[in-house]
Amino acid sequence: MYPSLAVANYFIDLAERDNEQITPMKMQKLVFFAHGWHLAFYNEPLIREYVEAWTWGPVIRELYFEFRCFGKSPITKKGITFQVSDFLVLDFETPEIEDKDEKAKDTISAVWEAYGKYDGLTLANMTHVEGTPWKEVWDSLEEHEKEGIGPKSVVIDNKIIRNYFYSLLQKSQGTSSLK
Repeated sequence: MYPSLAVANYFIDLAERDNEQITPMKMQKLVFFAHGWHLAFYNEPLIREYVEAWTWGPVIRELYFEFRCFGKSPITKKGITFQVSDFLVLDFETPEIEDKDEKAKDTISAVWEAYGKYDGLTLANMTHVEGTPWKEVWDSLEEHEKEGIGPKSVVIDNKIIRNYFYSLLQKSQGTSSLK
């Protein structure tokens, strides 16, 4: 399980390799799809943070705050984290996927190949389709609860995410067991 920024940074590497760009909205959806497919394939989360239901679809709060400065423009730098040590020294880190973690890298790469060609709005629309985890949670909210959804926490449970992506996997493979 990784910080969502590690997954985002791997997507940035793939985009640079392919001479493509990723906006903050597109990044949110790519990381969500990678997390969902990883849950379906391996029955384990890819990211350690919660996915939340916001107005424009599933959002990982940490990614939102890291990349919101780019607005609708492409992300031009990797995400970083920092910690304060005992001596009040800032330690900056660029979270990465471990080189030996083929499962995570394969999942992220497959998501990039399948979804990387779409813009953020198209990906957001994909998350709003009937039956998706975001739609299920969003539709369960009262109208007054939807107002101003942003930094409010409306978590999409990993079980809901896994079940949705697992059902897609079953349909595509015609099987009932994970690999």
